[in-house]
Amino acid sequence: TLVGVIAADSSLNIDDYRANERTFQILTQVAGRAGRENLPGKVIIQTYNPDNFSIICAQKQNYNLFYETEIALREQLKYPPFCDIILIGLNSYQELEIKKVSSKIYQYLEQRLNKEEFKVLRPMPCPIDKIQNRYRWRIIIKGNMTEKTNKILNKTSEQKKAIIKNDILVEGMNEIKVSLSGCCKPIPGDNIIGYITKGSGITVHRSSCKNIIDLDERLINVKWNENLSKRFPTDLLIYTSPDDNLLDIITKASSNNIAIDSVYTITKNDFKIYAITILVENTEKLDKFCKELNNLKFIQKVERQMN
Repeated sequence: TLVGVIAADSSLNIDDYRANERTFQILTQVAGRAGRENLPGKVIIQTYNPDNFSIICAQKQNYNLFYETEIALREQLKYPPFCDIILIGLNSYQELEIKKVSSKIYQYLEQRLNKEEFKVLRPMPCPIDKIQNRYRWRIIIKGNMTEKTNKILNKTSEQKKAIIKNDILVEGMNEIKVSLSGCCKPIPGDNIIGYITKGSGITVHRSSCKNIIDLDERLINVKWNENLSKRFPTDLLIYTSPDDNLLDIITKASSNNIAIDSVYTITKNDFKIYAITILVENTEKLDKFCKELNNLKFIQKVERQMN
């Protein structure tokens, strides 16, 4: 019986200290599929790195040689089992924000962890650095975990909260949970008002939101943090003629540094409606984007949605 392995070294390119181990493991397991009972087996391995020790050891089915080589390499590079590896992951819609936060967390850890016992690697983007419009970064720490270290790492999340101030400033309050309402999706530049919920802190609405416009009790004055440099979601309804061009809308968004998070299409007899969620910094940039859309020939009307 015959077993063939194509691009056997592809797993060696994975950003993981266990890449050699996994490559050896997979090749050894696959090779075990060749040969049944008294039938001889043959394994053909195609690779661009025939000199890699994990492939050579798999070819020779020599576990002891692989172990001795791999364990010496891990000891030299300070990988498990000779130390612990801690990974701190961060993600954000804002690339500048995640760079700033990860840099400050790195400095925080550098100041508090013993440099002789721990190696804190500088923040870097993850191998897949963006998923669903969220930028992804990570910080890797090498060292041996202790109770004291665990307490420092547990406080890292508190440090993150201290770095990322609330987007909204609440009159007379500092330590309180604040969230943006999903019904009207306010963005910087909107007139806003806070609503004191039962058990969930304060939700912030546009002042014209129909869900709070008739309420008098439990409302509180709030304002935008002037130091914001991030994008916020908001919804638009774009009415177009049947001969529309969605690519033109996407191009306008890109040229205005606006991300399109989702698009839903509603088709009528003589027009279309695009319900889109965008990520935008403030009302000034939103107004500019809407004005440019209205200048497109096939656009009939652009409305900001209020759920």
